[in-house]
Amino acid sequence: MKNKIFILLFIFSFSSSRFLSLAISDNKYSVLAKMFQAVMEDMQLQDDRIKALENNSANVRDDEIQKAITDTSTKGNLPDNTHEYQSRNRDFITQIQKNDIQDNIQQVKDYLIYMSKGLAAEKSMRAENTNTIESLVDLNKESLNKLHQTIDNHEIAVENSFKDLETDLKAYGDKITYNTDQVIQNFTKEYKEELDKTERENKEGIKNIADVIENIQKDIEQLKLLKPLLVNMLNKNIALGKSASESSFYANKYNNGANAATDGVTSGNWIDGSCTHTDAEMNPWWQVDLQRPYFINRVVIKNRADCCGENLHNLVISVRKEQGSTEEICGHFEGPSTNGATETIQCYNTVFGRYLKIQMNANSLNYLTLCEVEIFAI
Repeated sequence: MKNKIFILLFIFSFSSSRFLSLAISDNKYSVLAKMFQAVMEDMQLQDDRIKALENNSANVRDDEIQKAITDTSTKGNLPDNTHEYQSRNRDFITQIQKNDIQDNIQQVKDYLIYMSKGLAAEKSMRAENTNTIESLVDLNKESLNKLHQTIDNHEIAVENSFKDLETDLKAYGDKITYNTDQVIQNFTKEYKEELDKTERENKEGIKNIADVIENIQKDIEQLKLLKPLLVNMLNKNIALGKSASESSFYANKYNNGANAATDGVTSGNWIDGSCTHTDAEMNPWWQVDLQRPYFINRVVIKNRADCCGENLHNLVISVRKEQGSTEEICGHFEGPSTNGATETIQCYNTVFGRYLKIQMNANSLNYLTLCEVEIFAI
């Protein structure tokens, strides 16, 4: 059994090394045939070695038997048929070994035959694959030729398209150039016309400005001439000589009534007859009719000088457009004043009206005395 295993390993190791060397040296389909030829050569070599081993084994056994026969210690004890028995035993053992080796060889041959059939089938399959590949190659060549032809046709079509596109682009460019020139010409013409129009308008505007400046200068000269008149008008006492009234009359030979405050006499002495005087009463008042509405902004009151200046206090100055209309407050004077003082009441806002009223709002009986009332407007 050990000899069987040894022989098989020896055969396969040797054969495999031969197969490997052949497979590496040649990659074509013929390598299979060469491998099979190498296996057959190995098999022949193994047969020769087996025969040599059989002869060697027989010689060894014969030597051992002969030694046993000639051995003096056992020679007298051997039976007469020892030679015959040993000879048969030797032939039997040799036959068993030979049969084992032949079985192994037969198994190897069967394996090689199976392998050769597989190789033949593989070779046939490879041949079919080769034919198929060649057919596919031919088919691909035909498709490739058609593709090349299609590409050539497309190249021609594309080239023609590019030529047409180039022609169209040139025509379009010429059209754009023409239209652009027309637009530029029209724009230049319109711009020149607009520029001329603007220039004319500017000249007319400059002339108009010059006329306006000239008119302004004339107005300034006229204002310069009117300035004294305007100053006099702004500083003019619009209450002078206007009719006045009051809440009550203090009977006295020096009392000339409500108009004494608008007579233009600014003396503060009672005996001069130029001051108004009411009776002692609650909330006495004095009012003047300016004959028409004014924009009133300032009121000046001249107080009595010879005595009783402190009686002038808690005054409310109001303006109405018409009799019975709502009063609008111009300003207040809290006081008290002093003898001969001049009290100026600046209106909180310019008030528009015809009637100006001065009233004393106090919580006791009082006299209202006014020696002169001046009213100024804008």
